[in-house]
Amino acid sequence: MANHRDGGKVIIGVEAKSLTPEGLSDKELATWKSFDVLAEAVNSYAKPSVGFDLDSQFTYESKAFVIIEVQEFNDIPILCTQDYCAPDKSTPTLRKGACYVRSRYKPETAEIPSEEEMRELLELAIDKGVTKFVNRAIKAGLLPSIPLVPNAAIDEALFRKQMEEMG
Repeated sequence: MANHRDGGKVIIGVEAKSLTPEGLSDKELATWKSFDVLAEAVNSYAKPSVGFDLDSQFTYESKAFVIIEVQEFNDIPILCTQDYCAPDKSTPTLRKGACYVRSRYKPETAEIPSEEEMRELLELAIDKGVTKFVNRAIKAGLLPSIPLVPNAAIDEALFRKQMEEMG
C-alpha cells in the first residue's frame, strides 16, 4: 500500500480470502501493540522504509481488530529487500527486488501486474520528484514563491461556477 497513491489501511483480524471479520484473540491482539517491533519487522523487508501508524484498535460485533494506516512512499517506490516464504508454502510470498502494489481488481497486494499499474507508480514518483524540485528551486531563489491553492478550493470554485451556470 505504500506504493499506492495516498497509501491505505490494513485491518488485522479479517480473513484474507473471504474477507470474513474473524477478529483477534487477546493473545493475538497483544502482539500488535508495539509500533517499534512491527516497524522493525516490516522494514527488514522494505527499502526505503515503509511509514505507517499503528494506533487504532477497535471492536466490531464483540471481536477485536487492529488498523494499520500505511503512508504513501515519500520519494521513491518501496522495493522488497529479501525473500520471505510462509511456513506452509514452497514458493516465496515476498521476492527480493520485487515492487509490490495494490491490485486494481481484487483486494490483494501483488508484484506489479501490468504496464498500467507500472505507469501509475512511475507517475506518482515523477509527481513527487517534480514537487521536490520546485520546492528546492523556490528555497534557492531560482523560482518565485507562488502561493498554491489547495485542490479542494479549486474543486469548490469550479462546482460553484457550474451551479451558477445551471441556473
